[in-house]
Amino acid sequence: MEERYYFSTCDILVRTNYDTASNSIQYASHRALSKTERRLTERYVLQRLEKSTQYYERSPALLIYTGVEESLQKELGFYHLQGTIQTVLDRKEMIEQAVQELVHDSLASYYFDRLGDELLKLRQQLNGSSDPFEMDQILENIQVLLSAYNENSGQNLSLNQILPKEILYKAIRL
Repeated sequence: MEERYYFSTCDILVRTNYDTASNSIQYASHRALSKTERRLTERYVLQRLEKSTQYYERSPALLIYTGVEESLQKELGFYHLQGTIQTVLDRKEMIEQAVQELVHDSLASYYFDRLGDELLKLRQQLNGSSDPFEMDQILENIQVLLSAYNENSGQNLSLNQILPKEILYKAIRL
């Protein structure tokens, strides 16, 4: 069973190979390891392979560092590229989310302003000539704008909440 592990904190790529017959784990790295790096690498490899192997169940169990393997140097470039790509994807997602929030905020503000304009028209209509057709048209516009505002602002307002009581009373009588 062959595995590869990349340790981004110390920029190390390690290839491990578990041999069932000899109950041994051999590992190599793309560059020479310091004592501290070796201890950390071995501890991690043993923890990862203990669940999927019989390393601790059988005796003897060997852990062998085979040294530097030049072919891993080429693979390391892939791991670096993979990290860069993930960073770009994370930033792209963050930017898309920010743009989406900006669009919703802008649309909510736009519909809020339009609602205010329609409410002013409604008040003028009630104070002046009360043409039922115009009143219905204004109330219909308010309902459409309110629905669009709710969709973009994340709120759930109703006509009863935004229309003043006197307008509701007069609108019902008309």
